[in-house]
This record gives sequence, C-alpha cells and structure tokens, in this order.
Amino acid sequence: MTMPSFLPHRGGSEIIAYELAKRIVRMGHSVVIHTIQKEGTKKYEQIDGIEIFRFKDIRLFPKLSKITFGKIPSIFSFSAIPSLFKLVKKIRPHIIHSHFLADTGLAAIIVGNILKIPVITSLLGKDIFDPIDPVPSKWHKSLVRLMETSSKVIACSRDQKWRAQAMGVSSDINIIPHGVNTKKFVPPIKVDIKKKLGIRGPMVLSVQRLHPRKGLNYLIDAIPIILDEIPSAKFVIVGKGSEKIKIEKKINALRIENSVKLVGFVPESELHHYYANCDLFVLHSLYEAFGIVLLEAMACGKPVVATKCGGVPEVVINGKTGLLLPPRKPNELAGACIKILQNPEMKQKMGQNGLNRVLKRFSWDSIVKEYLKAYIMTQKLKSR
Repeated sequence: MTMPSFLPHRGGSEIIAYELAKRIVRMGHSVVIHTIQKEGTKKYEQIDGIEIFRFKDIRLFPKLSKITFGKIPSIFSFSAIPSLFKLVKKIRPHIIHSHFLADTGLAAIIVGNILKIPVITSLLGKDIFDPIDPVPSKWHKSLVRLMETSSKVIACSRDQKWRAQAMGVSSDINIIPHGVNTKKFVPPIKVDIKKKLGIRGPMVLSVQRLHPRKGLNYLIDAIPIILDEIPSAKFVIVGKGSEKIKIEKKINALRIENSVKLVGFVPESELHHYYANCDLFVLHSLYEAFGIVLLEAMACGKPVVATKCGGVPEVVINGKTGLLLPPRKPNELAGACIKILQNPEMKQKMGQNGLNRVLKRFSWDSIVKEYLKAYIMTQKLKSR
C-alpha cells in the first residue's frame, strides 16, 4: 500500500489503511506500507505486523519544490517514484494498492507498469472533488488517465464514482464503503467525559479537522439558537486545524464560550469515550466523500445530524438513523438538533437504528473481505 501519510498521523485515509491492513495481516497475508516520512517518524517500523517504509518527499523542502516543479507537487509526488520502485522491486508484491489517486498514485501506476504488477487505486475524497480547494481543471485529463491506467479503481461511495465518471472515466469503478472498528466504538460508557469536562446537560459532539470544508462556522452560528431552547446544552468540538483562531473569535463574538469546548486533538485511544458520552453527534460539512466519523458515532449508538452532501446520504438514513439537511443553513441545523435533543424516544430509536446499520453493513471485519475479493480478481485478470 502506498499513501501520502500513515500512523501516527490520524486522518480518514490513515484510519482506512490501518484498519484494512491489520485485518489482512491477521488473515495470514503480508502488508507493506510505503509513505512519506513526516517529522518525528521512523524511516522503518512495524505496527501490528504491518511493515512501514517511509521516504523523503521533495515537498518537505518548499523552495526546492517550487523551483523544480512549480504547482505540480501539490498534486503528484514525483519523489515517491524512486523509493517505491526500489521497494517494490525488492519485495515483489502481488498487488500495489494506492490510497489516493493523486500524490503517491502516479508513482504506483508508473512502478506497477514497469514491474508488471497490478495497481488498485482507491479514491478517498479530495483527489476527485473539494468545494474549497478544487483540483485545477487542467489536471483532470491526467487524473482520468491515471484512473484508466489502474488495474482497478475503488470508490468509497456512489457519489464519488459519479464524480469520477463526470470527469471522463469510462472504465468500471467498484464501490467499497469505508468501515468502522465495531469492537472499539461501542455503546457502553467506560470513561465519564462529561464529568471530566464539567458537563451536566446534554452533550453535542463534533469530531473533525478545523478546515473550511468542514463548515464548522455554520454549527457555531446554530449554537445560540439551540441554547435559546436548551440552555444546558454543551458543545464539544474535537480536532485541530487552520480554522481554530477564526472559530475561537466567532465563539467569543457570539458570547457562547461557556457552552462550547474546543478540546483540540484527542488520541485514538481516547476518542471512543467522547462518542460514548455524547447525546448527539453533528457534522456540518460542505462535502464528504463518505464520513467515517458518522460511522464512529453510529457504532456508539448515537443519533446524528449531518449535511446532505457527497456520500453522507449513503451512510446516514434520513429520519431513521439521524437527520440530514442542506449545507449552510444554521437555522435548519439548529432545528434538527433541538428536535432530537427534546425527543428522548427519537434519540434512542435513531441511535439503535444507526448501530444496527453499522453492524449489518459497515463493520471492517466484513468490508475487508470485499477488498480481498477485489485483490484476488485483479491479480487473476492481470495474470491472464
């Protein structure tokens, strides 16, 4: 597997790769990760039987990157090619799986073609579409060529498959959704986060990067409206990012600092306690290719309120496991939160429905089998 980053960095793609890789290892297969070496990480290590090789990326040297490639390194990591070629030639894997079309995807295609090894490309979100920072149209043909050259392309949602096809992809695209660790994200409360944070009323949780695409400012706008109806409600926001100062200023301007807690980054080992303690989970994103945090909340038996965008409607069933609403509508967002918080029966039923849906469709233990099937089919097709 090759990707821009891996553990200990925590993000959607890192979680996906880790949960998938460790299960494949447990099933008796070998997984090697090829990724960029970030500050504070080792060049080589093993995590849960997964071998990790990290390479130096030229984009870690901004001046050299600008002189050498201009804007190209923001899309493709050419510096991944030599290290991936050397690694693949040494270990001779049956499959190269690139998590992300852009970044290390180009390296995977080039190396795979040279060494005659099939390449599976996973589309994980912003490499196809991002409303805040869209991929320049001049690169669309290059991205389409990468998808067409891949042995197999996997999308995480119907929405993402549609967006790839809208760019011009004519080859078949498989849909395999993301999953959640149902043994870790479970309903029982084991640590009292409410007590730790001094919360006595309802706890509304949001877990996200503090990034413009997440639309957190609209949730902040909705909070005063919710507080008018439910003054004891507290809002806990987990995550870090570039929007932190802007969000803090808005919270202070609205004078809701006593009701909002920005707790920053929470380690993976503690995150499930926050889900287990909340009464409602909210994600007001302007676009999500899928929405792993929604699965994590649902696995903990919590109702969710989210925006009807991207692949979110494929995760959350409106009116059954939560409520969906249009983006950029703080009044509607507030109304949905109030409706659930003031209706204990609805809250309990939606939470249970969400848990049932996760166990039936989104457990990593079952989704890993879909990936293994894709690997085997791709290898057989390549060997013909």
